[in-house]
Amino acid sequence: MKIKILTISVLLSMISTMAFTTSYGQSFTPKQTSQLSGTVVDMNESRVSDAAVTVEGEGLTRTVATSEDGIYKINLPVGTYRIKVARTGFCPAHRAPFGMLTLSSIILNFTLIPCPIVNEITIKNGQYVGEKDRYKDPFKEEVFPLVHSTGRPLELLVRYGSRQEDQNIIEYRGTVVPYEAHVDTPRGSAHRDKYLGVTLSYNLLTIRADKVRLDSTTFRLEAEGNVVVEDGKRSDKGRRVFADLKTYEPRVELIQ
Repeated sequence: MKIKILTISVLLSMISTMAFTTSYGQSFTPKQTSQLSGTVVDMNESRVSDAAVTVEGEGLTRTVATSEDGIYKINLPVGTYRIKVARTGFCPAHRAPFGMLTLSSIILNFTLIPCPIVNEITIKNGQYVGEKDRYKDPFKEEVFPLVHSTGRPLELLVRYGSRQEDQNIIEYRGTVVPYEAHVDTPRGSAHRDKYLGVTLSYNLLTIRADKVRLDSTTFRLEAEGNVVVEDGKRSDKGRRVFADLKTYEPRVELIQ
């Protein structure tokens, strides 16, 4: 019996070695991964559970659901990815592509806003063509492609309510978003409005503020009013922020 156990142990060891060796005798090392995680909340800071978080890039697509406390976690190999979050009753949320260049833990948080669905009917030459439902997102988007010395194509994504442009300086502002608030009344709810500011995302950087001024040639920006800055590691609040987006890892100065 001892001889049989020893034989099986040796065979298992040989099979394990062969599984991680190529036909050329080179050892194979499984691809290491980093952890992407974050919290999904609504505009009143309440956690959103069962939201679908989808990450795409490097030839893979992965989707997970947020837990009861609004948290998601995904393991990813080094690369550049896009991410989106979807939940019934909310506008689909996404951000600019981000890079995971080193094996580390990255945090990307999302705030979902209420989003009614409208039915669009298409009529052409007086004839009914078809119809489709779409989300009525109160925000517009502007994308600026950026390529740095790393050779990795990235984007600056701006979500805003209104904009004004004077030569190369663009001033963005947010918009008022209506929502149903839970209140102690017979109906149990009431209509409320809340001003939501501008959101900029670039690589791992996310900036939220009431107003943003961006130089579209130098990609330097100034944001003020209820400023929140997240860099993939931590979240800080302040009154004003200055940022230079000409580098792969932006230089940011936050005034608290």
